[in-house]
Amino acid sequence: MFPAAAAHPRRAATRVPALGLIPLVLVLVAPIVAFLLFSIDSMRNGLAGTNRGLDQTNAQLHTTNSQLRTTVNQLRFTNQQLTTTNAQLRTTYAQLQLTNAQLLRTNVRLDGTNLKLDETNKKLLSMSGELGSMRHDLSEMARKIMH
Repeated sequence: MFPAAAAHPRRAATRVPALGLIPLVLVLVAPIVAFLLFSIDSMRNGLAGTNRGLDQTNAQLHTTNSQLRTTVNQLRFTNQQLTTTNAQLRTTYAQLQLTNAQLLRTNVRLDGTNLKLDETNKKLLSMSGELGSMRHDLSEMARKIMH
């Protein structure tokens, strides 16, 4: 046996049964280690699948982000156009208000002119009646003179 075991019989007795347990321990530990390795490999495969899914999601998010940036730029451009259009509409509105005020003043003047024309028309009608009467009188006088 071992020289140390011969010197100490007690040690030899404890070492020999411990050495005999090694195969038993290996038989018991091997399936546990195999199960753990299988579980670790399954987890690795699962994590690899999750990583692929995350890569795909990341690519989709990158595409969406790019699309959103394009949309933001389009909206900024549209906003600038609307700001310009709004300013033009305010200018047009102010011009229309000025034109409307001018038209109202012109309308008042035309109303005044219409009143004057109505008065003139009445006077002319009155004169026409008087002239008609005068013509009749002159025609009578001319007939009397001629006969």
